[in-house]
Amino acid sequence: MPFLIEILTVLPEEVHSRSLRIGANRRTEIIEDLAYYSSTVVTLLTSCVEKAGTEEKMLIKVFRCLGSWFNLGVLDSNFMAGEPAAHGPLPSPAEG
Repeated sequence: MPFLIEILTVLPEEVHSRSLRIGANRRTEIIEDLAYYSSTVVTLLTSCVEKAGTEEKMLIKVFRCLGSWFNLGVLDSNFMAGEPAAHGPLPSPAEG
């Protein structure tokens, strides 16, 4: 699983890379595709958080991946507020 999380971390980071020689239209299409699948990624990351428990290395990878998707701008913060992956092993604000 760590390998998949690494790919899912790097993928959104590389979209704006100058070494990726694609036009603006194609870049927009890629971002739209990533946005379409973002809820699937969040579901996977949520599952990883649940399985990782307090395993610090895995949690760091998961939150780094989540940050990459946030930085790309394809995650809805209102949607994420209710997602367990956004809180990790911490209680959600409603539970606090």
